[in-house]
Amino acid sequence: MLTDAQVAHFQTFGFLVLRNAFSIAAMDVIRDHFDEVMTANRDGTPFDGAKTQTVLWFAEQNPELARLAEDDRIYGPVGQLLGEDFIWVLSDGNLYLDDTQ
Repeated sequence: MLTDAQVAHFQTFGFLVLRNAFSIAAMDVIRDHFDEVMTANRDGTPFDGAKTQTVLWFAEQNPELARLAEDDRIYGPVGQLLGEDFIWVLSDGNLYLDDTQ
């Protein structure tokens, strides 16, 4: 359950950071799947940093990532912010240039 302050932050800025929603071990697995999808979309070549890489329908390309859309740690807050009748349209994955955080 999100706090009133978290909902207000989302309504003001359009995003919300949920710290520690996933364990370090779970994030390691998610990061590995992220890297697999991004690398596959570069045909196996390393990311050279010359330009931002964006992959649409990102999570849908990996069954483990696709399941995250239904994970209560994501689904619950999204439903609270957008309403329980929200419709998942697509996901995207991005690798940015330089020191973007």
